[in-house]
Amino acid sequence: MLYDSKNRFETARNEMPRIDTSCIVTSCIETSRAQQACSKMALLSIGLTLTVLCALQSTQPAKAYIEEYIPVSTQDKKQKVSLKTVSDAGLRDGKVVKLAKAEMSLPDNSDDLVFTGRDSSGKKWTLAKTYYGLGSAFFTADLDQNGELDIVILQATGGCGIAPNAVLTTIMFDKSGRPFPTETSGYFSCPDPNWGEKSKTTVIDDLVSFGTDKRAVLICQQLDNAEIRGRSHSYWRIPVYRANNCRWERVLKYRAKSVPMMVRYTNKGNIKVIPPPVPELREYEDLSFTLADEAKCRVGVIKDVQLEEKRIKRLQINSDVYDQPNRNYLQPFLIKDTKDSLELMALDSEKAIKLLQQAVETKTKVRFSKPSKQGVAPTYLWILN
Repeated sequence: MLYDSKNRFETARNEMPRIDTSCIVTSCIETSRAQQACSKMALLSIGLTLTVLCALQSTQPAKAYIEEYIPVSTQDKKQKVSLKTVSDAGLRDGKVVKLAKAEMSLPDNSDDLVFTGRDSSGKKWTLAKTYYGLGSAFFTADLDQNGELDIVILQATGGCGIAPNAVLTTIMFDKSGRPFPTETSGYFSCPDPNWGEKSKTTVIDDLVSFGTDKRAVLICQQLDNAEIRGRSHSYWRIPVYRANNCRWERVLKYRAKSVPMMVRYTNKGNIKVIPPPVPELREYEDLSFTLADEAKCRVGVIKDVQLEEKRIKRLQINSDVYDQPNRNYLQPFLIKDTKDSLELMALDSEKAIKLLQQAVETKTKVRFSKPSKQGVAPTYLWILN
């Protein structure tokens, strides 16, 4: 079970929030990685600590630091997508859990959460992603309204302060039963404290629908900063996406405002949308990846993969170098699609690292998506046979 971090207590409200965001996502994911290795007793201790923190939340509210910076109407926020909860009881003990069209397992001596299934033609597929042991919740819903149940996963990062509190993963299925994953860090929470068997349905605060369109809309938040006239200023960027054809597509306009929306991070809640004050704030990590984007992918060769503590420290494709490629808001995925099987792997999964190392040795070509921001690794890479 995760905790509702939007109401956890923070630093005093009257503190000027000028924040260096360069290490926020790195620190929260590193914290989660380190805590995965804790014993069961340590996890119980963490849970007790979080319970105490939540009990104290009313004395130092944190809502103004996150939630009150979302320039979306109250009415639209209320139209939350209904999610069916799936109990993961027994997962850590080797039990296979069924959800949507997949079976989920946690192999022994592995940090990878593995999903398996078959598409409508009988072709086998597998998907591996990192399992964060601080708290996970699993749901199903037809996000893009194509008649196929999709998978939604919410996992705690252990991020402190203003660091992203959760990793949200969606696995959407097209009409042929083929999966397509997306994973992002952010400030997502579920208000229902009784996930699993005690609650048949629930919601995630930032997973909504607009008007009569029942397709899911995901409201994200990214904290960014820039130096203006010698002073550092912090801003919230609000990208908005709609589920369509098993992908997330950008919502370009919201109530006549250009999206992503940007608001100044101030002493109190602020929803006044402003244009990006400097050019570098126009670039951001874009969650969307449509079929049109896939057609624009480039081909290259992975020249180098360097590891640090079982994680990718450096990735080079052609002449482009990406340092710490999976320590940003978006999680890249490696895909291997053959005649007999489809394999999808989060870039920080054990299997993806092995395949990348083999690709360097064999000089195997890869097809990769155009990075949405300078220095950020491609979100999707395909191993070419």
